[in-house]
Amino acid sequence: GKDRPEWLGKLDSGNVKIKVLLSIVMISGIHLLRAFMTDTTTERLVVLAGVHLVFVVSTLILSMVGRKSGHG
Repeated sequence: GKDRPEWLGKLDSGNVKIKVLLSIVMISGIHLLRAFMTDTTTERLVVLAGVHLVFVVSTLILSMVGRKSGHG
């Protein structure tokens, strides 16, 4: 009805899932950048970059799956 905001009708579970995953990727990227700017060991940077890459790849895969299934 008139009580609901108009943007609420545009959100479904697929869109919310992608927004949450993108937020996780952004937080991971900021953490990686902060670790890079401080004196962090190379091994730790490699591990953090690997974790960030896993987040990015999984977000891309879930985004493509959602688009193929009609949620995107």
